[in-house]
Amino acid sequence: MVAGAGVRITPGIVDQHELFSNIFFYYSTGNDDGDDNLALFHVEAPTSQSGSSVTNGNATSAGSRSTSASGTSIPTPAKKKRGGISNFFDTVDNDEKEKIDELFARALYSKGLPLSTFDGPYMQAALKALRPAYTPPSRRRIGNKLLEEEYKKVMADADDVVKKAPCLTLMSDGWTNQKGDGIVNFVVGTPKPLFLNSVEPGKDKENADYLFKQFDDVIQKVGAFKVLLIVTDNARALRNAWKLIQAKYPHIYVVGCGSHCLNLLNKDIFKITAFQNVLLKAKLLLKLGGEDKCTLYLKKSRSKQRMLMTK
Repeated sequence: MVAGAGVRITPGIVDQHELFSNIFFYYSTGNDDGDDNLALFHVEAPTSQSGSSVTNGNATSAGSRSTSASGTSIPTPAKKKRGGISNFFDTVDNDEKEKIDELFARALYSKGLPLSTFDGPYMQAALKALRPAYTPPSRRRIGNKLLEEEYKKVMADADDVVKKAPCLTLMSDGWTNQKGDGIVNFVVGTPKPLFLNSVEPGKDKENADYLFKQFDDVIQKVGAFKVLLIVTDNARALRNAWKLIQAKYPHIYVVGCGSHCLNLLNKDIFKITAFQNVLLKAKLLLKLGGEDKCTLYLKKSRSKQRMLMTK
């Protein structure tokens, strides 16, 4: 499995999963080092609940809170009641600014946008047109205080989901961050996938004892009695770590990643001379004709085949 080639995940708790993934990568790449190329994952916007609702007999006014697809309550700035001359002036107090900053920061993290998104005269002018009295958070504030607070909230939500799950699948894969450093991530299936933790193994990425210790720490954290299955890729160091895991936790079944197995199988298939020639011709066709022309050629070929079959 390769970072960036992930499977499209349905909304729900997965929004939190991807949000945490982005937040972790902000940590791993440095939160204020000037790197504006932080295009990571796509997270669907939370769905708002409009209208008035009653919970336990207490009415909740519309616009006071919105709810994500996973049921997580998202605060929205409350409308102020103003009277007199104050109606002619736009003001933002500290509490309202904190809430708006939080929402802007969360939107930025969820889309993997650069920390300098709100810098520059054009963005400032657009925001001033929407709310003249509001000043957006600085790059440093987005990359430090707001990021720390959002990280704690997402981790608290993740821990809560893990605690409520009756059983778990632990998945691990190797990634590379934007600095080129190797990363081993840990995802739990509840059964929906939830990003839990990542470590930078450095030179220990081929060390089975080190990998076993990382797995052991995660297993102990989520509860060994809950983990029934572990899925990893098929690297030699990980296969050796399997033996150590099963020796300590006999009830846990460890398997290799199916997509990684297919990837290795395809590599072996294309070592055969006949398939090598087909692959070389396909690459040459793509190089000379371009992707659009190749797609058009394939569509025409399929249309001719259908016509012949109908005759």
